Amino acid sequence: MEKLKVEKNKIMNESGEEVIIKGININSPGMLKYEENHDFLNDIKEIKKLGANAVRIPISPAYFQSKENYLEEILDPIVNLTHDLNIYCCLDWHAQGNPYKNITRESSRFPDVGGDMVFDANKEHAINFLEKVSKRYGKENHLLFNIFSMPINIKKENWIKTSKELVDKVRKNSDNIIVVNGLNWSSDLSWTLENPIDSENIVYGICYYSLKEFENFTPILKVREKYPIIFCECGWTKEGYFKGTKEDYGEKLKNYVSNYNFSFFAWAYHPTRQPPILKSWNPNDLTEWGEFLKEELLN
Repeated sequence: MEKLKVEKNKIMNESGEEVIIKGININSPGMLKYEENHDFLNDIKEIKKLGANAVRIPISPAYFQSKENYLEEILDPIVNLTHDLNIYCCLDWHAQGNPYKNITRESSRFPDVGGDMVFDANKEHAINFLEKVSKRYGKENHLLFNIFSMPINIKKENWIKTSKELVDKVRKNSDNIIVVNGLNWSSDLSWTLENPIDSENIVYGICYYSLKEFENFTPILKVREKYPIIFCECGWTKEGYFKGTKEDYGEKLKNYVSNYNFSFFAWAYHPTRQPPILKSWNPNDLTEWGEFLKEELLN
């Protein structure tokens, strides 16, 4: 599979062609395996059938820290399968909080699977993860690394310092693309214009939902003029926290992908994780969001 690289504000392959990543997030493979007894490898096969060229793997710190054979049981099969399917694979350290002060978001949200470990924002745990996976998979052409999923309640200068440290850990073992997310639900990338990450093959990430943080998209488009941006998560529901509509949010999302060449990973190939692509585990039983994703974004 052709390796990806960044040239100015584009993601390119080795043939000199621009690549738009059109991917889908699975649910946490640890949760799928240990809590739901579900075949996450089959999910990846179905994602390929939908027309995606990539999959994002949200790696919960809880399971990575508590399962001794996590790499062998979960990540090795995923990396091998995505290679065989000829699709790109983004390994996402799915931490949420302030890694500069080691403060985890909603640390008691899922006490049955590890309490603080669920979204553990401890920087040392992120460093441990990134060192291990970059050494193990850093030479795989189809791999991307998302260093920290959701930096929240952290000052700009502290996130710049921390993200550079995390990038350096990966760079010791790999020159593959690294995704560095923005602040405040990953909506704030303004800091990149003055203090970009000093490394090659950096893509900036945001989690694009129908939230008030994205009512003014102009600052993000300014960053897009200079750097590649990927929607690490996106999607909508008819009700609830990610409430949106096809006519409003969906058309905006399509516009950014079609006219501005934003890459994306849709959330999530699961019947209950919000916003869900599926109504049930039947791969043909798609939600409104899933149908839009299939027809308007992937095909």
